[in-house]
Amino acid sequence: MLSTLSVSGLLELKRLTQFETNTHQLLTIQELELAETIRNNTATDAIFLTAMVHNHPIPVWASRQMFLGYLGWVKNFGFEHAQREKITYAIYQGAPQAKQLLKENTISYIYVSSREASLKPNMEFLTSFPVAFQNETTKIFDTRSLWQQ
Repeated sequence: MLSTLSVSGLLELKRLTQFETNTHQLLTIQELELAETIRNNTATDAIFLTAMVHNHPIPVWASRQMFLGYLGWVKNFGFEHAQREKITYAIYQGAPQAKQLLKENTISYIYVSSREASLKPNMEFLTSFPVAFQNETTKIFDTRSLWQQ
């Protein structure tokens, strides 16, 4: 029994160390570095508006709240997500009520990278806010001035 367990463990280790077949990358180095900066320079209760994907750097590495997370998980836990999904799209697309929605939901930052492309970000609207953090592929806009006094 012990030898069977040991052999199966060794075979699994061998499989895992075959990097050419295990190429799925959760986050890039640039995303990790930016997330680290965010974690070190934002309040722990900051709320980020992000894409609704399972591997977003904000919850994965920055350890910050997302306004609406990955829908597969949100639905699984029984949260009502339809309204938040509409709000997310409205803000990213710069709807007339976008600033009011940011204020009402105390959203601190809007994250814009290739992950958010499906949300069709209106960069003209988003650039009305100061850039808090950025790198070559990502801009994060600070929206706290709408609701902090």
